Amino acid sequence: MPLELDFSFTQEKPNSNRKLYTEQLIIIKLKGKPLKKSIAISILSSALFLLSTGANAAGGHGGGGSSVAHKTGGGCKSTVINHFVPKHLSKVDAGSEFTFWVKGIKDPSEVEVTAKKMPVEMSFEEKSNFFSFKGTLPKSLKSAVRIKVKVNSKKCPAEKGVLLIINK
Repeated sequence: MPLELDFSFTQEKPNSNRKLYTEQLIIIKLKGKPLKKSIAISILSSALFLLSTGANAAGGHGGGGSSVAHKTGGGCKSTVINHFVPKHLSKVDAGSEFTFWVKGIKDPSEVEVTAKKMPVEMSFEEKSNFFSFKGTLPKSLKSAVRIKVKVNSKKCPAEKGVLLIINK
C-alpha cells in the first residue's frame, strides 16, 4: 500500500482584507487519492514515533559496566569496575587471592567488597588513572561465591560482580 507525499510549499491567496498570505500544503495520497487531514496527521505521527523509538532504544545498550548506573538514569559512565582476576565462573580454592580495577573514583574508601555477603578486607594501589584492588576469599567458603564490588559515590555510583566456583 504505497503512500505518496505531494509537497506544495507556497501558495499565495488573498484573505478577507485583500492582503496576500502564504499557505503551506502537504498532501498525502494513498493509492492516488488524497487522505483526510486527520488520517494523514495520525499516519505521520505514527511514522515519526516509530522512527524515534529506534534511536531511543539503542541509547542504553553497549556500555556494560554498572547495573546501578542503569537504575539511576544511565548517564553516569565515569566509574568503571573492570579487570577481575580470576575471571567470571573460574574455579578457585577457598582463600584464593583476587584482584580488580576501579576507574573514575578519587577516594578508594568508597569501594565496598563482599563475598557471599561477607565483607572482604581489601588493599589497593593507586595507578595513573585507576585504583588496583587486591583481596583474599574467605577460607570458610564451600561452593560458589559471588564477589560483589560496590562504589558508594554520590556523583557516580557503580556495582559489579563475578561468580567464582570453589574447588572441593
